[in-house]
Amino acid sequence: MRILYVSHLFLPRFSGGTEVLTFQVAREMQRRGHEVEVLACEDWQGASPVGGTDDRYEAVPVHRLQLNAAMSRDPVRAQYYSPAIEEYLVPRLRARRPDLVHVHHFGHVTTAVATAAYQLGIPVLFTATDFWLICPTSQLLRYDQSLCNGPTNIAKCAKCVAATYRRARPYRGVLGAVPEPLFNFAAHHLAPPLAALGPARGVAALVERAQWNRGVAARFSRMFVASRFMREKFIENGLPTEKMELLGFGIDTAWAANLPPRRFGSPLRIGFIGAFSPHKGAHILVEAFRRLNAGGRARLDLHGRRDFAPPFGDELKAAAAGVEGIHFRGAFPHQEIARVLGEMDVLVIPSVWYENSPLVLLTALAARLPVIVSDMGGLTELVRDGENGLVTPAGDTAALGAALGRCLREPNLLPRLSRAVPPVKSIEAYADELLARYPAAR
Repeated sequence: MRILYVSHLFLPRFSGGTEVLTFQVAREMQRRGHEVEVLACEDWQGASPVGGTDDRYEAVPVHRLQLNAAMSRDPVRAQYYSPAIEEYLVPRLRARRPDLVHVHHFGHVTTAVATAAYQLGIPVLFTATDFWLICPTSQLLRYDQSLCNGPTNIAKCAKCVAATYRRARPYRGVLGAVPEPLFNFAAHHLAPPLAALGPARGVAALVERAQWNRGVAARFSRMFVASRFMREKFIENGLPTEKMELLGFGIDTAWAANLPPRRFGSPLRIGFIGAFSPHKGAHILVEAFRRLNAGGRARLDLHGRRDFAPPFGDELKAAAAGVEGIHFRGAFPHQEIARVLGEMDVLVIPSVWYENSPLVLLTALAARLPVIVSDMGGLTELVRDGENGLVTPAGDTAALGAALGRCLREPNLLPRLSRAVPPVKSIEAYADELLARYPAAR
């Protein structure tokens, strides 16, 4: 079978959960004799609207796109559908003729990969790793860090876009000055007929985003979601249910098979792995650790790129200044995950957005590493408070500090949680599940 896997970004430059999942699935399918290729964006400041280069990552063929949405006449629409990308991909897909396209993320590549496949009669399957289909910023987390249930208030969506995308930032002042009811009325009734004008064009594209994506999703052969929470959010926002299936992720677990028995001692080794961005909650963890006032009895190792969402990384560093035991370790290649997790006694996932089924959590569980998670999204579908981990209210530094304090005071807590961690689905089992579903999609 010839399979094209699609991700917004890819290894080695980008190593988030979606990128790792895409790679591990593609590699496993390749190992089984299928012909695979990964399509992903490598750069969005290219010299032309669309270009690409062929590459390999650990023997997996990759076509890396160089894009420049700034050259688009309609940059807001180009975030979710790019005619230029569709025009680029149609002849490539026609020449390579994959049996199916399996998308893990439409970011940067946009839904143009699906519309190009539809033109040629190639089935498209979609695995959701975040909320991109229903949210312009993927997170259902507003510009003011409040939670969102979907794009029902275009004024708030516009503020989120203005806060996230550089080209939209000049409109922040206007958006703040116009009352939301007035903006919403204008967006739905005035912007579409005035779409030839620059600002109105962007607002009209934002209004049309949800309907466009629902139309693309309606033609998916299958749609997989990894958490019940995500399924409910998608249904609430009008995505088709008849092809939606709950299917948890599997990961490479071979590296964890021969890990030595986990030993817990002193100092308590607390870890964080993820983007230094407000939605991942590293600032909550830093403040909780500061309040813990553990002295030399605990240390906190933060793994991630400080330049991921400037200036947040620098602000986090400043907040940690003077707190004994906090170390910024930087990012690391995914191949080093066993070493990194082996240097922790507990991993903290203090997210303040609706997490789905993050691979960093699955990976920690595969290593039987105890975890502390916030009560967000799909996290509590994997972690049961007091049984195989600890759960604290999102954003509550006092509660998180109390959980860390328990780890310090109760010597049997972490060993007990570690023993209770259930097995994690392997990439081999996950591939079996996908292959059982692929034929029905063709």
